[in-house]
Formats: sequence, C-alpha cells, structure tokens
Amino acid sequence: MGFPPFCAEASLIMFEQTDEALMQALKRYPQLKQRIGHLLAVVEDAEGDLARADAAERRVIEEIRRLGQESLQAWAERQKWSRRQ
Repeated sequence: MGFPPFCAEASLIMFEQTDEALMQALKRYPQLKQRIGHLLAVVEDAEGDLARADAAERRVIEEIRRLGQESLQAWAERQKWSRRQ
C-alpha cells in the first residue's frame, strides 16, 4: 500500500471544507470506509432489527470499537511505511 504525503493540519482543514477531500482520504483507507458504512447502516437500521435503543446502542458501541481498532491498524501501517521512505 503506497501512502501519499500527508499533512495532518492541512487534511483537517480540507475535511472541514470539502466532502471530496474526505472521500479521497477514505479511498486511501478502504477498511475505514467500509466500517463507517457499517456504522451508517446501524443509524439507518438497514437490517430492520434495531427496534429498541439498547440494541442500537450495543451495535453502535461494537462498530465504534471496530472502527477504533481498524484506525489504529491503518495508523500503524502508515507509520511503518513512513519509516521506510
């Protein structure tokens, strides 16, 4: 996986300004894009099985936990790539 140059401050500013910048970042990290899609499916009750708030809460917590794990994995891969450059 090749990572383009990255500037955190510039990226945060771009994310606040354009949807396109956010989509470009998500394209670099497809596993995070997929996980965010799972979280949105919970919000929209895509499977139709979240009639109660406690069930939705459990599902959201699980998706956020997985998003955190995958985010840290992506961060570690990026750090490893940056050190080789």
